[in-house]
Amino acid sequence: MILLNNLDKSFSNTSVILVDASLKYDSTVYSDKFVFFVDAEKQVISANLLDNSYLNIHSNTKYAPLNQNQVQLFVKEASDKGLKVLDKPKFKYVKVLDKQNHPKSEKLFVLTLLENVVSNQTRQLVTNRQDVKVGDVLVMAMPGTTLLSGLEILEGEIMGVFSPGMLVSLGSFELEPVSSDLIFATDDKIGTDYEFFVEASR
Repeated sequence: MILLNNLDKSFSNTSVILVDASLKYDSTVYSDKFVFFVDAEKQVISANLLDNSYLNIHSNTKYAPLNQNQVQLFVKEASDKGLKVLDKPKFKYVKVLDKQNHPKSEKLFVLTLLENVVSNQTRQLVTNRQDVKVGDVLVMAMPGTTLLSGLEILEGEIMGVFSPGMLVSLGSFELEPVSSDLIFATDDKIGTDYEFFVEASR
């Protein structure tokens, strides 16, 4: 999933394309339509789109995944400049298999999350959400994701416990700006992408 953040209200006809915030910036590459920010391996971190019409980004779109056609156009522009685009998951449904108290904090919890039903792949995550229960299917922001607020989700430790990712709420997408409610789903969604669309008017 590659994301767009439409800046049209602040910078006319311009968007930021968000690819992988976990990469370390090294240089800037220019094309007629984009300004690419890349790492030392020429992998794209993000890019400024200089004309929203090139990707047919509607003025009502604020924050959303690129569709298949938009991804193809973006990847071609990057490839023409010798750049690589890693299209990695950004928001996935996961299931809470276990919840334990954090060894160093009474206010934190260590979760075991199922993110792939076929391979039984799990992921550890630290959260302060007391309302999370074993059996819940929730939405998680994966490492490399940049939220609408600009917050970058990176791999790291929270008080000595590895925590690659973050649970997200409706408020993370400004779908309900004052809401801290988590996004719940059913088991059939486990491992799939969370699809969303944030309107510019919000």
